[in-house]
Amino acid sequence: MTSSPGRQNRQPSKHLAQAIVSQLVADIRASGWVDGMNLGSEAELIQRFGVGRNVLREATRILQQQGIARMQMGRGGGLVVTSPEATSTAHAIEMYLASRNVSSQHVLEAKREVELTCVRLAARRTNELWANRLRKAVALERETPSEKVREIGPNNVHIIIAEMTGNPALILFIEALIHLSATYVAQEAAEMRAHNTYAAHARIAEAVARGDEEAAVREMAAHLDQVAAEILGTDPDVK
Repeated sequence: MTSSPGRQNRQPSKHLAQAIVSQLVADIRASGWVDGMNLGSEAELIQRFGVGRNVLREATRILQQQGIARMQMGRGGGLVVTSPEATSTAHAIEMYLASRNVSSQHVLEAKREVELTCVRLAARRTNELWANRLRKAVALERETPSEKVREIGPNNVHIIIAEMTGNPALILFIEALIHLSATYVAQEAAEMRAHNTYAAHARIAEAVARGDEEAAVREMAAHLDQVAAEILGTDPDVK
């Protein structure tokens, strides 16, 4: 482990706290990110980094906010490693993009590319269990009341397809992009095109379930282009 950033640098407290965060994250990653691993008590960490209690507590706050570690009180307590939750991380990405005023066109372009990658991989990796889950999701969607069509949960066809890739990064990106793109669709508009959405999802799900990569990509692209056209007011046939 490296020596104290506090002793070597007289940066403002915020920069010192961030330096401690960076070092602790490096330690966590080097150790294999063991959930529950104790990084040391508050007193031990203060001594290690040569900083005051306020600086260390700011570093702890950052780590806790990011879902990386939390300070556990009591006997045997200390700064304990945790695993960031995908949902909260996706929400953070969503909020960051929203705060940067990213345009709907940029979000939809990014979502299209990620979705097509996901559906391509899903079609290659499908099996009976995944096929059944996809078909069940489509059946549940058909029974969903129109006022709830915008709700995004574990039975969302797009999220299941992302999960089929087995790639945590793709799952995270899809979850963030789906939630963000949903903000561009008014409830009334979502209800009006619910039938078309269901039909498109059914075609995509069937193509993926039978492992037809070409058809799955074609159906997903057509669906995404239609949704983008409705949001942006463009012609889906003009690329």
